[in-house]
This record gives sequence, structure tokens and C-alpha cells, in this order.
Amino acid sequence: MKKSGALESLQNELLAWVIEADLFSQVPGQNCAPINQAETHSPSPQSPSLTTNAKDSDLKIEAVTSARNPVFKVTDNRDQRCLYLKQLDDAEHRVLSLLSKLKNQNQDGRLGLNCQTVLTPYLLGTKKIARKAWLNKSNQTQTESFQAFFKSSQWGALSQVPTERFINLDNPQETKQVVNALFELHQVAQYQDVQGLSQLIGAVMSAQTIEHHALQATELLKNSARETHRIDSQRLIKAFNKTIIEPSQRIADGLVATGSGNNKVGSSGLEQSLLHGDLTDGNVFVSNWQEQTTIGLIDFEYACVGHAFWDIAMLAVELSKQTSRERLEKDYHRLIDEYAELMVSEQQKRQIEQHKSQRSWSYLVLYWLVAKAWAMQSIDDKTQPAQHFINNYDSKATAIAKMIKLNTAEA
Repeated sequence: MKKSGALESLQNELLAWVIEADLFSQVPGQNCAPINQAETHSPSPQSPSLTTNAKDSDLKIEAVTSARNPVFKVTDNRDQRCLYLKQLDDAEHRVLSLLSKLKNQNQDGRLGLNCQTVLTPYLLGTKKIARKAWLNKSNQTQTESFQAFFKSSQWGALSQVPTERFINLDNPQETKQVVNALFELHQVAQYQDVQGLSQLIGAVMSAQTIEHHALQATELLKNSARETHRIDSQRLIKAFNKTIIEPSQRIADGLVATGSGNNKVGSSGLEQSLLHGDLTDGNVFVSNWQEQTTIGLIDFEYACVGHAFWDIAMLAVELSKQTSRERLEKDYHRLIDEYAELMVSEQQKRQIEQHKSQRSWSYLVLYWLVAKAWAMQSIDDKTQPAQHFINNYDSKATAIAKMIKLNTAEA
């Protein structure tokens, strides 16, 4: 498809930013091919150049049409190293700017205190690019194809992520690394300076939202789990109120009473942490370079503030290969145990154990219900190719149904 003049202008502006910020000097020496097929390249001694003639430019830019979010791929034609320019909404831009600032303040590149995992190791910078009305209005097909690229005017740069496979939670080393990365993120207290972050307790875990998903539970489970007609929605609502709403409300009331918003994991509790919010398999990557395995987290579009167990439950549902209740719970509790090991005090570790025994199942079930409802809605609205997610959630539906029955029997 022929590029419009305004699209070409935007691409040139993005390329000019890459040149001006010298972003390719910060990219590891690797090219765009899969790591097991690629030769290792050292960073070029000179920065790429940009000319008015695209054929003479050292850089090539193209839209990544397979990405869920607006993304441009920039390739250095001399050694095939890549950058990805991802469009960001305001909240995501602020979160990434904060993480980038904190990372640059630590000489060892880490955000946390005792963790070895580097969070967002490929985040290079962010930039505002003025929005441009570049589409030819007479070409409706072109307009519909590219209108999503201009929902905002924030761009972030990520280097190529040479992912050969998804993270394997059966691998103890990788499990420990991804938990370390989450813990680092949850330790960031400066999230209070980020405007526009949603609150999990209001967006997902309000009494009304929980009641809505509990009433939907039988409907959401009936096509993929056996004997779901025995699930009592009212018991599920009562159990959620006891394990999620009431404890969270007490924490919220206490924060208001003391005038404190700093209740992060590393200090006094689990309730108020900066969460990633979208830990699907495509956003947790395994990168192998310089003979080291790195686990990284990308795509902070759904970053929010809330209970740390939400992110951990998300990891278990999204990344566990297990489909039985016992095995899914085992993976989930193993993630929680790894998390508890990072706690500084014995009191904090006991708090994790108490939460694990009394409340962890609720976060696992509630995340499944919310995610399954989202995926079904996405398919209904035809706004998201969500069948991959539907298949994953359906494979765990029987385990979730059994978990509900077991934990609401006395409710």
C-alpha cells in the first residue's frame, strides 16, 4: 500500500528522533533474526544517518501490522539491529518514564534492593511526537487500517527482544527471575507521582464489579467446565466479600485515616503496589544474550495500583501449563512462596503465608473470571483477536470451577 505524505512525514520525524537521541548506541549488539540463527554484531562505531532519500538512509522504518498496539520497527540497514517504537497512552508513558528514571539512578541497572533481575532492560526512552492528520479522507480503507496509530502522541523505544520461547514456570530459575522482576516493580513507591494510574480496588475489585462477575460465573464456565450448575453465585459473592472486599476496604480506610498512601509491599502490606496489569505470554519475555538468560517485562499499558497477588494470580493463569486444580494451585503457591522469600522481615513473610492460606484462591478465581469475560467481550465486539486467550482460559475452566466449589462450600 502506498504511503501517504503525512505518514511518511511522521516516520521521518520518528527516525529523526532516533538519530538525535542516538538510541542505537544503547542497543545490545544483536540483530533482528532469532538468536539461535543470528551472528553477534557489535554496535556500529558511527551513528546511523538519515537523508531525505529513503534509499540512501542507514535506517528503515515500517509498521508492525501484527502488533496489538501501534508499533513501528526501525532497522539499521548496516548490521540489522532493531528498535521498536511503540505508541503509549498518557499513564503508560508516565510509568515508563518513572521506571527509566529510577533505572538510570541505579548504577547496577536495578530498581529493587536485593534482586538480580533487570526490569524493562530494553527501555531506552520516550518522546512526544505531534499528532498529524496524515490520512487521505477519500481513501476510507486506508483510514480504517491506520487510524489506531493516532490515538495518542506518546512514543517509547524498545530494542529487539529475541524471544525464542515463552517463559517456562516449570523452570525454577526462570520462575525465580520473573518473581524478582515483579517484586522490583511492586517495590516502586514513587508511583504516587504518576497521574492517571487506575486503582484496582475501584476498577476490578469493587463490590459491584465482583458481584457482576460472580453472577456471570456459571455462564462463563458452562461451555468448558463440567457440573458448573452446582456453583452458587451468592456463595461466591459472599466469599469474595470476605476475602477481598472487606480486607481491602479496611486497608483503604486506614490509609485515609492516617493520610498515608505509601503502603507498598516492602513496608507495611500487599495492598498498595504498582502492578504491571498485563502479564500475558507476549509481555513476559526470555532473552538470551551475552551468555545470560534475562527475564523482562514489557507493555505497561494496563499498569495500575493494587494488591500484589493480582499480578501473581495473573502469572499463574496466563503462564501455567497445568490444567488440573491441584497443579494450577501448586504453580500459583510456588510463585507466592518465591515472592515471600524476597520479603525482608519474618513478619512480612508470615503476612504472605496468611494471605496465601486465606485469600490467594480468590485472586486466582477473580482474575480468571475477569479475563475470560474480557476475552469474550473482545470477540463479541470484534475489537481484539482474543481466541488465543479464550483457549487458554477454557483449558483451566474445570480447575477454576472446582476451586470455586471447594472454597465456597461453607460460605
